[in-house]
Amino acid sequence: MDGTIFRGRAGALATLHDEFERGERLVTVLGAAGMGKTALARRFAYGAPQLFASSLGEGTPVAWCDCALATSEEHFTRALAASLGAPTGPSPYASSSPAVDRLADALTLRGSLLLVLDHLAVPAVARTVVEHLHATCRELRVVTTGRTAAGFEAEVTLALEGVTAAEGVELWSLFEGARAPAPIVEAVVARLGANPLALELFARVDARDPLERRLEALGAAPLPLDEVLARVWATLRPREQRCLAEATVFAESFSLESAEAVLSVAAGS
Repeated sequence: MDGTIFRGRAGALATLHDEFERGERLVTVLGAAGMGKTALARRFAYGAPQLFASSLGEGTPVAWCDCALATSEEHFTRALAASLGAPTGPSPYASSSPAVDRLADALTLRGSLLLVLDHLAVPAVARTVVEHLHATCRELRVVTTGRTAAGFEAEVTLALEGVTAAEGVELWSLFEGARAPAPIVEAVVARLGANPLALELFARVDARDPLERRLEALGAAPLPLDEVLARVWATLRPREQRCLAEATVFAESFSLESAEAVLSVAAGS
């Protein structure tokens, strides 16, 4: 079971299931940063076994490819091959795109597979490869996450909007660990553009600071996520800012042991 906090997206999860149930094979989950696109894809792939099995088939494997750093077709192809454990050398079959054909060979041999292309920031670098695989590998299903539609042929889009006021109140209790007055939390949700990540950051920045004062500091206009991030960054001590800056050496998640091995902080700090 995936441990990601997941609330307020039951409808989107059901829609994702329904698209595959209807026979769609390429779905892009799109939305602004922080809306929970990755969390939705993870819950479908790893945390909703009944939905997953009913729409894709019992025992269908999952391949997860983080595309955040893929800025060219070559980078994307290599990232995809690594996630599949497939070679990228020349295919024994004649082709103008040997690496793509080698991937298609590997996928065809595997049969049914769910491929998640997470954080596809530059869809153009993946278009040729994905459309070739989609046309060649008939048992392949693809979920893509990004801020905009990828523009693939046969692509179906699922847009994530902000959470509702009630969902925001529920998320707040999870993030801060306390039940705050619902009207105040609802006002915070509105000021944060109903963005789940912004809400989490704001709830956890300093629970000792009265919520009413934090709400007043937000101002009247909704804040974009970038502004929320800037405000949270400003609340950190210099040592904390340095640690986070150094942690960007990790492309994806990392363990405490890995962080202590490379960050310039005292052991056990």
